[in-house]
Amino acid sequence: ASSLNYDRQITAGPQKLEFVRAANIILIMLESLGASRLSVHNNPLKTTPNLDMMAHEGWFFPNFYVPVSGTSRTVFASITGLPDVSSVKTATRNPLISEQRIALNYLDGHEKFYFIGGSAGWANMSALIQRSIKDVRLYQEDSYTEPLVDVWGISDLSLFREVDRVLSKQPKDRPFFAYIQTAANHRPFTIPEENEGFQVDDLSDEEVKNHGFKSAAQYNAVRLLDFNIGKFLEMAKHSGYFDDTIFVVFGDHNNRITTTPHMEPFYELLDLDGLHVPHIIYAPAYLQPRVIEEATSLVDVIPTMAGFLGVDYVNSTMGRDINGPAPEGERAVYTQTSGKRAPV
Repeated sequence: ASSLNYDRQITAGPQKLEFVRAANIILIMLESLGASRLSVHNNPLKTTPNLDMMAHEGWFFPNFYVPVSGTSRTVFASITGLPDVSSVKTATRNPLISEQRIALNYLDGHEKFYFIGGSAGWANMSALIQRSIKDVRLYQEDSYTEPLVDVWGISDLSLFREVDRVLSKQPKDRPFFAYIQTAANHRPFTIPEENEGFQVDDLSDEEVKNHGFKSAAQYNAVRLLDFNIGKFLEMAKHSGYFDDTIFVVFGDHNNRITTTPHMEPFYELLDLDGLHVPHIIYAPAYLQPRVIEEATSLVDVIPTMAGFLGVDYVNSTMGRDINGPAPEGERAVYTQTSGKRAPV
């Protein structure tokens, strides 16, 4: 007991990418977006052309899971590298654990930003963000000029515009880390009047329920989220930071759905829909397309980014760089055969 600790000294390995200058990192949390709702996960409704493009041209993780379902639980795990195992409400609501030792703080050359369209006071997330991320600049609903559209604050498109206004003004010789928390793919599934030409698809509730959606409103909210991701990539290109940025997207959870005939048979039997979410790393200037079949998790995101940047750090969490060797030694390898995953 006197000598036990979880510290692991991580040094830069061959997974470090060679950048023209230190790369920016943008994490985008996709509210309530489970894997089964994406076209790249075989959803026949073709809901997500922009995320599909990122998956095909970037690193795609078809077997990525959050440790626990829930928005604030995902915020906690992604920032700290620790699953939220709180049995009373959520970890962010516990003021005694809001300050954590995190790998992100070893990116000391990066300006750090957190963007949310509504209030970060919900579930006391602001305490975790501000106490754990050193020198973070937190932007929330009262920080913006864009109008509020519902209880979750400004629209996701407005949020991406506000993010772009801030990031486009950053000095070119100082990289940044930005965490963007979307919210529109959540009840009441608001479609704002000003949405740069997004068109609602007029399908019935019954039609979409056969493919994993609870309602047509939810189906169109997923389409709008994907549409806005595409718009944000356009903004990044126009503002000049696209080529120097690693874009990381992941869902925070899924909600209980209807039927998913397009997924593997075990999906519904094991009740995996709440935990199985999309994860893509997209940096076309530096990363060749790759599909990573092995199971990975939310706690691995920041350690993997540190590996890309060649940062030495002390890891006292549960996450690991997915490009490095697994702590437990040899990993099981899986391949796609006859429509089923089988060990080889």
